Amino acid sequence: MWFAIAGVVAVGLIAASISLILVHASNSSKPSGTHRLAAAGPTSKGTGAGAPTVTSIAPSVAPQTAPSTMPPTTAPQTVAPTQPPTTPSPTATIGPFVASWIGHGRGIAISADGTGIEQVSGGCCDVMWTIGFRIDRVVGTPANGRLDVTVTSASVSTPPDGHPAPTVGMTGSITAAGDVLTDQMTGIDACSYALQMQGTCGA
Repeated sequence: MWFAIAGVVAVGLIAASISLILVHASNSSKPSGTHRLAAAGPTSKGTGAGAPTVTSIAPSVAPQTAPSTMPPTTAPQTVAPTQPPTTPSPTATIGPFVASWIGHGRGIAISADGTGIEQVSGGCCDVMWTIGFRIDRVVGTPANGRLDVTVTSASVSTPPDGHPAPTVGMTGSITAAGDVLTDQMTGIDACSYALQMQGTCGA
C-alpha cells in the first residue's frame, strides 16, 4: 500500500514539473512588455538623429491662361495730306501768230482756227506755189517760237529752190524769231507788218 501511494505522489510531481516547464517556455517565447510597447509605438520619420529626411514634392503644374478674347490691335493708318491739284503750266496759244506775215512777193496768213496759207509769186502775176496747212502745235511766241504744221493742200507750178515741192501730208515747221517767220519746208520768210514797213523782209 505504501508503494501505491508513493507511486501516485511521484506521478503528481512529474506532472507538476512538466506544467511548470511548459509555462516557463511559453513565457520565454513572448516579447517583454517594454519591447512590445516600443514596437507598437508610432514610428518617427526624419526626426531622429541620423534619420534621412524625406521630402515630398508635388508635381509642378503650369497655370493655364485662358485664350484672349480681345480683337487684334490694328496699327493706326497714316493718311497722307491731300495735295492740291497741280495747275498746268501755261501753254503757248496761236493768238500771237494770227496775222498776215508778208515779204516781197510772198506771204503767210495764219487764221484763228489754226489753219494757214502760204503763197509765193515770181514777178507780178506768176504764182509759183500755194499751200494750205494745219497747225498741229504751237511753241513759244513770234519772238521765239515754232509752229508744227501739216500740209493739207498744195498747188505747185515752180518748186522752191533747194527744197522738194510741197505735197499733201507733208509735215514740217515754221520757226519764229524776232517777229520773222521762216517756213523750213520751202525756205521762205515773212515779217510782221511793222518790220515789213522797215524793209526787213525785202526782195
